[in-house]
Amino acid sequence: MKTFQLPEGWTREQMPHSTHCEVMHAPDQAGMVTVDFERREFRLGYSVHGPRDSRYAYIGRGWRDELCSDAIKHLSEMLQPASSN
Repeated sequence: MKTFQLPEGWTREQMPHSTHCEVMHAPDQAGMVTVDFERREFRLGYSVHGPRDSRYAYIGRGWRDELCSDAIKHLSEMLQPASSN
């Protein structure tokens, strides 16, 4: 049962060739992040394999929600323009 709610403007899709991965798209398709529920990790972009961008072990009650929240937070940070000094 998925309890995680995407922020407004975000969309998600099940990867057609992977039953354990979902892709979450930022508003206006500005970027995407793949959430791998089997490996309990996320990767920037649309991918089934590759180095993970998640840094934590997701365990215990609520790990799916935490994984999705962290994936969206990470992509949002990557999409922010670099601050000029």
